[in-house]
Amino acid sequence: MSRVVHLSLKKNATDKPPASAFKSGLPENETIRGLKQRNEEIRERYADGETQRSLAEEFGLHYASVSNICKGIKPNEQRDAEIKKRYADGETQRSLAEEFGLHVNTIGRICNGIKQKVNLSRKHKKQKRDKKIRKRYADGERRESLAGEFNLSKGRINQICRGIKQKVEDHRKHKKEKRNERIRKRYADGETQRSLGKKFGLHYASVSNICKGIKPNEQRDAEIKKRYADGETQRSLAEEFNVHVNTIGRICKEVKKELLTEC
Repeated sequence: MSRVVHLSLKKNATDKPPASAFKSGLPENETIRGLKQRNEEIRERYADGETQRSLAEEFGLHYASVSNICKGIKPNEQRDAEIKKRYADGETQRSLAEEFGLHVNTIGRICNGIKQKVNLSRKHKKQKRDKKIRKRYADGERRESLAGEFNLSKGRINQICRGIKQKVEDHRKHKKEKRNERIRKRYADGETQRSLGKKFGLHYASVSNICKGIKPNEQRDAEIKKRYADGETQRSLAEEFNVHVNTIGRICKEVKKELLTEC
C-alpha cells in the first residue's frame, strides 16, 4: 500500500507547473511562449545595435541575464564599421561612446584592430603639423596667430618651437637690420619718411628714428633749387619729386631769399 502511495505522489510532483506559471497566472506553455518571444525580441534589438544595458533596463532584467540571452550574436556590423571609420578620421573614443550610447571600453574594443594604425597616422599628422608651425614661426609669424589657427595654447606653440627660438630671433634681427638699411638708402635717395612709413608698414616716428643723422640727397636738392630759380613752381616740383610742397619750400628757402634781394 505504501509503495502505491509513493508512486502516486511522484507522479503528482512531475505534473506540477513551474513557479513562473503561478506568478503570472498563465498556463505553462503560454508562459514559455512569452519568454521565447521576449528573448527573441531582445536578440533582434541587440543585433540592430541596442546596448545590453538599455535592454536590461527596459525588460526589467539583470545585465548578466541579457548578456546570456544575447550570447553568440554579433551587434550591428554597419554600426561598428561607422565607429571604426570615424575613429580613424580623428574622433575620440569618448565622443563616439556618447553619440552611440555605448561605454567607452566598448568603443575601445570595437576599435582595437585599427588603434595602432590610427595612432601611427595621428602621430604622422602631428609631426607634419609641428613642422609646418616651426617653418611659419621661423618665417616671422607670431605665436599668438599660430596658436589661434591651429587651436593650440601659446605654451604648446612654445614647446613645439623651443629648439628654433634663438635662431628665429637672430633671423628676425637680421631681417630688421636689412629693412632699416633699405629705408636709409631710399631716404638718402630722396624718398620722404611718410611714404617710406606707408610702404614698410611703420609709423612715421619709427622711420624718422631709423633715418636719424642721414641727410637726403644733395644732388636732388641742388636740382630742385636750380629749377625753382629758373621759374618752376614749388607745387609742380613737389609733384614731380614726390615730396610735400613744404619740403620744397624748405629746400628753396635760401634761393627764395636771393631772388627777393635781386628784385
